[in-house]
Amino acid sequence: MSKTTLLALDIALNTGWALSDQKIHSGTQSFHAHQYDCAALGSAFSDWLSGMLSEHKPSAVIIERPFFRGPSSWHLSGMVWEAHRAAHHFCIPRFEYAPTSLKKFIVGKGLAKKEVVVAKIKELGFTPANDHEADAIALLLLHGSKTK
Repeated sequence: MSKTTLLALDIALNTGWALSDQKIHSGTQSFHAHQYDCAALGSAFSDWLSGMLSEHKPSAVIIERPFFRGPSSWHLSGMVWEAHRAAHHFCIPRFEYAPTSLKKFIVGKGLAKKEVVVAKIKELGFTPANDHEADAIALLLLHGSKTK
């Protein structure tokens, strides 16, 4: 039986990621050092993501659909675009879920606060460092529920 690896991303300057094969591994990758230089940000994110895709060879990439506001929104939209481009380059299918769908699946309320989502993920036995990592874990769980 072959193992299927999935990669979930909550894209932000502190990107949350989660990998699922037979176990879930998760973490965060900070891009704050590049937040004022969009070219450096794009390059750093692209290099990191290409490394993740090359190393882990996921069968799908799951992305939290962006909800942008504030001065970093155009930087983040470029990061989301790059995630789709990189997955396409590696011939990996992509799936997107809205933040409200994610929250409704995890805690039963689409407009739940971030802290509630983090608490639920911890209740399920995970130890996310922040809400981005918690969202990435939740994305894996949500996607798994949709593909059973």
